[in-house]
Amino acid sequence: MQSLLELRQKHAALRAGKQWHIGWDDSYYAFVRESADEKLLVVYNNATQTRALEIPVSDTPLESAHQLQTVFGDVSAELVNGTVRVSLSPQSIAVFSVR
Repeated sequence: MQSLLELRQKHAALRAGKQWHIGWDDSYYAFVRESADEKLLVVYNNATQTRALEIPVSDTPLESAHQLQTVFGDVSAELVNGTVRVSLSPQSIAVFSVR
C-alpha cells in the first residue's frame, strides 16, 4: 500500500490528470490518466488467476502511442496492431508510462 501512495505522490497524472476508461470486464479494469507532462496506463487484475489481456486502443488516447514502459509492477506490456497486450498476476496492478 505504501508503494502505491508513493507512486501517486510521484506522478501528477495520478493525482489530477484527466481519466479515460480503456477496457474492462468482470475482473479487470484499464484506464489512462494524463496530465500536461505525462500519460499513464493503469491496469488492474482482480481475478484469482493470471489474466492475459488484449485491450483495443483505437479511438482512445493510446491510439498514437508507440511504447509502454513499466512504472509500477513486475510486468511489461506491448502495443501490437492497435492492441495493448499484458499478462497480469492475480489481484495485481500495473502502471505504464505511455510514449
